[in-house]
Amino acid sequence: MKIGDFKDAMSQIPTSVAVISLFVEESIKACTISSLVSVDIVNPMVMFVLKNDSSTLNAIKRSVRFSISILTSNQALISQRYSNTEAKSLEPRDIDFCNHEGSGLPVLIGAYSTFFCNFDSILELSGATIVFASVKNVIDGDATDPLIYFARKYFRLEEINLEPH
Repeated sequence: MKIGDFKDAMSQIPTSVAVISLFVEESIKACTISSLVSVDIVNPMVMFVLKNDSSTLNAIKRSVRFSISILTSNQALISQRYSNTEAKSLEPRDIDFCNHEGSGLPVLIGAYSTFFCNFDSILELSGATIVFASVKNVIDGDATDPLIYFARKYFRLEEINLEPH
């Protein structure tokens, strides 16, 4: 199978969009992901995928603590801003983030919800690394419309009202 065929097929699976962020010395490191999956609800754990050479992966392993902010439908530009191959290093006063007092971690302003995580383990594959993280806390934002990525485009989520049987 050609890699392009697989990528095309995978692009037809809708996903949420999130931004991982953490403090690295005096800056904020941020990176967009669309691979967030819950692993365990009894001992809350999530997993996501980063490239093997990702600077965010190295920062997460060093820092251990980070946040994952789920984006809203009006944050597509924020997704693009942090989705290049190299994660951005930002000034702590960057307008997209605030410091969450309870966790001491950067939080994306206006996010749908934010998970506060601790790095747990990794599974390194040939071209990517699966990161497992325990979730220590979750806060909900005020938004009601998460951002969805499908067919290499951004969408809003819309409820389908079905008639009762």
